[in-house]
Amino acid sequence: MLTNKWYLICPSKDLKNKIRSEKILGEDIIIYRTKSGEATALEDRCCHRNVKLSLGYLNGENVVCGYHGW
Repeated sequence: MLTNKWYLICPSKDLKNKIRSEKILGEDIIIYRTKSGEATALEDRCCHRNVKLSLGYLNGENVVCGYHGW
């Protein structure tokens, strides 16, 4: 698979300001729209404990880890 390419995950109109978990090319990611309206995608894991960020929630522009609470 071509990993350095753009892939459609969902239409922009379907991206809301809540965390949505997806798997693309075998990688778990989260997508969401920030409070300011920016579409964002991140790896679905906390870099500290490898907990899925999709277990957390959005707070304005930020994802709050469901494990750490920050």
